[in-house]
Amino acid sequence: MDFGALLASTRASGPSVVQARVKNTLPSLLGPDVVRVLHFRREALERGALVTIDKVNSRVRVLPIGIGRDPNDEPA
Repeated sequence: MDFGALLASTRASGPSVVQARVKNTLPSLLGPDVVRVLHFRREALERGALVTIDKVNSRVRVLPIGIGRDPNDEPA
């Protein structure tokens, strides 16, 4: 079970999680994207969110997951 599944199944309101769905997780390759997304998604992360990063974009799911919200709350 991954962090997203754990957050959804427990309906937890925290902690915020940033997960990368990429093949290469070398810090030199992934780091710039993580820093960019941390700045761009700062408010959502401070409120409580699951942020998923892939090769093209990031997606936010506001916590708690599955309680009266669209599962794709804030795509970017």
